Amino acid sequence: MKPIRPNFARPPLVEQAITFMFDRLDGFEIGDYGLFWAMIRHDFPTTEAQPPLEPVTEQFEGFRPDQFTFRLVDGGMMPRTFYHSADGCELVQVQSDRFAFNWRGGGTAPYPHSEQTMKRFNELFAIFEKFAAERGFPKVQVRQCELVNVNIVPVDEFGKSFADAPEFFRVPEMGRDIEFLRPETYISSMRHLIEIEGKPVGRLYSALSPVTRIADDDPAYRLELTARGAPIGGDTAAFFDIARSAINAVFLSATTKKAREHWGEQ
Repeated sequence: MKPIRPNFARPPLVEQAITFMFDRLDGFEIGDYGLFWAMIRHDFPTTEAQPPLEPVTEQFEGFRPDQFTFRLVDGGMMPRTFYHSADGCELVQVQSDRFAFNWRGGGTAPYPHSEQTMKRFNELFAIFEKFAAERGFPKVQVRQCELVNVNIVPVDEFGKSFADAPEFFRVPEMGRDIEFLRPETYISSMRHLIEIEGKPVGRLYSALSPVTRIADDDPAYRLELTARGAPIGGDTAAFFDIARSAINAVFLSATTKKAREHWGEQ
């Protein structure tokens, strides 16, 4: 399959997250967060504790609706730690079975493109692997890869209210042709199987929802695209290649020509 790599002068992308999920590192202790921090502190001077995330594994035995689970939280459970860059544009997340890197847009910082964010992720993960080896942990075995793109589109870029979403987004037609019904807002979600030669290798989750921007309290739409799956033939780069194409394909399919022209499609 030919890679799908659109290019925009002013993309609406505000955040990209790249994640490895792996077998829990036995022996990983609370002090290890500080030991790893010492290796990246120059670039990530501040830290923050967060609740841990549950492991997620894509299964392909057939469609199953999402299930909600409840469990008692152990007070001694290992946390997830955030390491923030000084400018707030980079974030590293670590827990005993997960490593992630987030690029976050802000100010005048341009989007560095996926090749650069992936390169940065690989550089930081190599440091984490070095840390794990020095601590005597087993070799990190990546089980799942995840790529997330978050796009924020202010309403005033395409209209006056959430009801004007069809100007920029290919939203469902449901009820739009009924004379006495007037659309107020749009919320939609979908999931696709990512396939290679007819065999599933991952999933693509898409969600469009109305939000209010924290920075200025203005209304906007959030389009979040998540691709997740196992390394292909043990190759994490191979999965991320097709994940990028899947995310880009859905982004192009979900947006109108008018929107893409507004963002400077090249």
